Amino acid sequence: MMHSWTSTALVVSLAACACRSDRAAPPTDNGGATSTADPLAPCDGITHGAAIRQLRRGGMGMHGMGMHGMGTNGTIVDTWPDLDIWLLGAELPGAPAAPRPPVDDALRARGTELYARHCAICHGTRGDGKGPMAAMLASSPPQDFTTGVYKLRSTPPGSLPTDEDLFRTISRGIHGTTMIPWTDLSESDRWALVARLKAFSPDVADEPAPAPITVPSAPEQTPGLLARGKQLFETAGCASCHGVSGKGDGPGAAVLRDAAGRPVHPTDLTSRRYRRGALTSEIYVTVRTGLDGTPMASFANVLSPDDTWAVAAYVHSLAPPYVVTASGVACPAIASLDAWELEGARIAAMTMMPMGARMRRHMGW
Repeated sequence: MMHSWTSTALVVSLAACACRSDRAAPPTDNGGATSTADPLAPCDGITHGAAIRQLRRGGMGMHGMGMHGMGTNGTIVDTWPDLDIWLLGAELPGAPAAPRPPVDDALRARGTELYARHCAICHGTRGDGKGPMAAMLASSPPQDFTTGVYKLRSTPPGSLPTDEDLFRTISRGIHGTTMIPWTDLSESDRWALVARLKAFSPDVADEPAPAPITVPSAPEQTPGLLARGKQLFETAGCASCHGVSGKGDGPGAAVLRDAAGRPVHPTDLTSRRYRRGALTSEIYVTVRTGLDGTPMASFANVLSPDDTWAVAAYVHSLAPPYVVTASGVACPAIASLDAWELEGARIAAMTMMPMGARMRRHMGW
């Protein structure tokens, strides 16, 4: 039976969530979020009941712990609607709505405070990806900010990300990983985190990022364009990792390693849980820029812009259908849950629990 998105809200183990000092006011127009009375309205009516019911029960993370099973009174957090719809597979817009605040000592201090509270548990106090939860996230390792190497950039391969790239990742999260969208924080707080992340690497802090790549206008999507994209997908090397059907089962998938030597698995392109996003324009940027630090290299020297659009259109066609709302939220026609994402939400709930600085130091973050 089909259920409305509005039939549930995210259950997390968080007895004192509403008392957080850094909680943003409930948004009225923030990435598709609406009032707390109707938290899932941006994606109302186009979901699948099984995922809704599992999320309503609290979901299960990678280690078998539901988000409501952490020893506190399970609380329905309906002031964070973006997280609800994101966990069910929606993609959020990530661009800031207001001008960026000045980067001054106050903003840096705020970023340091927020990072220690919410980020160090995974990314570590030094930003090296070695937080106390990192050992449990071996298949979805936290980013090491000290290297200055970022997967999600709008800039050419091998270059630094723009500040807007970092803001966008914090705001949108990364599907298929424990990195949730931190839209519960105000835009100013997210900019403060950008400043803190950059400080972990001298290269990122001191060197300006290059301009984003140029994204030309997309061609009309026609059967001929899709056929061309399918042919290029197979001949340009995409299928060797992602498989002919795009399920991540290509002949080279078993031997892939990231820059740190850890095994990685190609994205199942039929799942629609893409790191950057499944819009055709987002796929275009991924193909042109690559994902630094991973086997996903840039194809800018292999494919022309027109051919890149053809591949992007074909890959886009492999993903399940969705609807993009007026507020920019991409809602899947059929909702689903991902265990790593649920694990990320559970960890985020831990960081929101009342806890003094001494206890945080004792726990290693």
